[in-house]
Amino acid sequence: MQRVHGLGQRRDRLRSAHSPHRSEILRGRLPGWRGAPVRRYTIAAISKITPERARTRAKIILGAVAHGHDPANQKTDERGMPTVAELADSFMSDHVTAKRKGRTVEFYRDILDRIVKPAVGTSKADKLTRAQVGRLHSSLADTPFQANRVLAVIGSVYAFAARASIVPDGTNPGRGID
Repeated sequence: MQRVHGLGQRRDRLRSAHSPHRSEILRGRLPGWRGAPVRRYTIAAISKITPERARTRAKIILGAVAHGHDPANQKTDERGMPTVAELADSFMSDHVTAKRKGRTVEFYRDILDRIVKPAVGTSKADKLTRAQVGRLHSSLADTPFQANRVLAVIGSVYAFAARASIVPDGTNPGRGID
C-alpha cells in the first residue's frame, strides 16, 4: 500500500501496490493545468519517515506547487546533472584535447585525475561549493604552485560548463579563493 496525498485535495488516501516496498508519495496536477498529466513526487520510503514528517514535507511541497513550481520536474533535472568527474571528462574530450597543446592536455589530465576527481569527483557539478574547493586548496598547502594550478583548472572546467549551458552562468566554486 502507498499513502497518497492529492495535490488538488488534502485528504489522505491509500492505494495498493504490487511491490513490497511502500513509499509516501504526493500525486496530482499542477494548479491551473487542467489538461496536465498527473505528476507523482515520492517523499520517502515509509520505513524511513514518520507519517507526521511526511505530512509536513507534503505541505512544503504543496506550498511550492501553489507558487507555480514543479518539484517533480526539478528532481528530474537534478538527476540529469553530471558529477564533477563527468564534467571533467567532458571538458577534457570536448575542449582541452581539441584546443590545447599536448603538454597542456597532459597537465590538465594529471591535475583532474590525480587531485580533483578523488577529492570532489562524486559531487554534482552544480552542488560543488566554494568551501569544498577551499578545503581541497588548503590540503595542497605544501605545494602552493600546484594548489593554484588546481584552482585555475577548476575555473577553466566551470567556464567551459557555463558556455555549454551545463551549469548556470557565474557558477565557479573556485572564484574568490586566495
